[in-house]
Amino acid sequence: MTPRYHMTLLRAGRLLLDGGGMFGLIPRVVWSRSVDTDDSNRIELHHNCVLLVGLDPDPILKRPRRIILEAGTGDKLDPKMAAIFGLDGPPSESPCARPATTRVEHRQRRRLPTSTSDHAGS
Repeated sequence: MTPRYHMTLLRAGRLLLDGGGMFGLIPRVVWSRSVDTDDSNRIELHHNCVLLVGLDPDPILKRPRRIILEAGTGDKLDPKMAAIFGLDGPPSESPCARPATTRVEHRQRRRLPTSTSDHAGS
């Protein structure tokens, strides 16, 4: 039987990115109508985690399995770069990094393969 899960989106902190870079060829006069910027023309975005809770008990654990999918900024940025991206704190302070917040046991951590250095904290 294929496992079935309930999905919950968890906020895991904000980041600020250049609005022009995010919207590309769309003129600022168009996207700035619906998105506010700071003094450096950065827009606020958010890291998110996905909490999956099994709908059926796991045959080995005898309870629903809980899985967090998280691919945030990582911990490789120095304080200057973290300030440029407007990160609200180290990744260890993210709600997704605190098992007590979501009652998820951290048994395994797996790295996600990425193709560029600006994805998933590579």
